[in-house]
Amino acid sequence: MNIALGVLTCERPKGPTIHLSLASLRGNWIVPVVIWNDAQRIGQFKAWLCLAERILQTHPQADAYFLIEDDVVFCPNLREYLDRWPADPATIALCSPYTPTP
Repeated sequence: MNIALGVLTCERPKGPTIHLSLASLRGNWIVPVVIWNDAQRIGQFKAWLCLAERILQTHPQADAYFLIEDDVVFCPNLREYLDRWPADPATIALCSPYTPTP
């Protein structure tokens, strides 16, 4: 499955975290689309819309779009997990790989 990755990033009080997110996804994705979120200027919702618009423009051939914030670290086998989803990507509106338990 061709999954395009979009990352929303912003300034963090404890320093940047995007390197951790991208490192946890390394090797499994096409080049990510990264959008800087200037929440003071455009707001959170508009930043997400901007990311969605940009990734649709840059990767119109993708089967699915994976949009994340830069403060998440993913398990090593996430891509394999997403590739095993039984449904046709065209029929899925939203998929959340989040789980509160390890």
